[in-house]
Amino acid sequence: MSPRRALRVAFYYGGPREPDDQTNPYGGRLADALGRLGVDVRFETVLDEAWVGQHVGLVDVLHYHWPSHEYTSPDSDRATTEARMRRFLERLDLARELGYRIVWTAHNLYPHDRRYEDLDREFRLELCQLATAILAHCQVAADALRQEFSPAAPIFIVPHGHFIDVLPPSISREDARAEAGIPAEAFVYGFIGNLLPYKGLEDLIASFREAATDDAWLLLAGGGPADYHAQIRRLVGEDPRIVLRQFDYAPGVEFVKVLQAADVIVLPFRASTTSGSLVQALSWPRPAIVPSMGCLPAQMDADAGILYPPDERGALTTALRRIRSMDLDAARQAALRSAARADWDDIARLTLEAYQA
Repeated sequence: MSPRRALRVAFYYGGPREPDDQTNPYGGRLADALGRLGVDVRFETVLDEAWVGQHVGLVDVLHYHWPSHEYTSPDSDRATTEARMRRFLERLDLARELGYRIVWTAHNLYPHDRRYEDLDREFRLELCQLATAILAHCQVAADALRQEFSPAAPIFIVPHGHFIDVLPPSISREDARAEAGIPAEAFVYGFIGNLLPYKGLEDLIASFREAATDDAWLLLAGGGPADYHAQIRRLVGEDPRIVLRQFDYAPGVEFVKVLQAADVIVLPFRASTTSGSLVQALSWPRPAIVPSMGCLPAQMDADAGILYPPDERGALTTALRRIRSMDLDAARQAALRSAARADWDDIARLTLEAYQA
């Protein structure tokens, strides 16, 4: 009897694989772990009718992470976006007819940068009927998917893997603070990740100004669109204790500088299902302050920082004050435990089960 061939997966991750991606290493880490199970994972960027026809029998699974990338772009009007969406759905429907399995990891219920909300909802309703399996990072997310989209496919709970040892400690705590102009003895709140409206940066800056004692500093670094960067820059103004570093796409080394300089990472999302920035903070490890929403409580143990009620007025300000009284050494140990339990080999095994559904 001939040996069973490896399962072959086309990984649609928003672009080709970036070698040693330190800014968002999720895709590479998952692909490597699947490879250890004998799964042949190849990053793909094209799904046109010709590709679908040419790869019948050569690819088993089409795995999507952020499928909105396939039909949206910042400069597209509504008519163009809708036309792209419908062509994309037609190709997915063809793929199902030809025997491909379609898997969607629902990192978030909807895209963060939604321009045409009705189109995004329509697409997800259709995708949830076409998919053979859907991956959610926690039970809360799975329940939300069922309520919002009534998927025909089974939903698998697959946590977000850790980022331990992804970023090398390329700078010391003292040098990271000195480079940012922050005193060595300061208490530093840090923020990492894309600078986008849903991240709650306006709330963070306002709450920092309310809660900050004389020794407190705020260090922010991330990528994102220039127009929103300009808004945040104006909000920071000339405040000497808020350090803002902005990039089109922040390199991992800039996150290292924040993680090294910070005593605690603050991620005051206004909306979120799961967070790679939180994973990175816990993996460093750093205690975190995050709202109790989506999968964030499942990602972080309560003693690894503070989970605050997002709808409670003044809760973020209170959390910024309360973290000062915590045992941060113990919180760092709890943060690392929170991250380490999301082992990539376990996640790969769960993902393989979804591929085989």
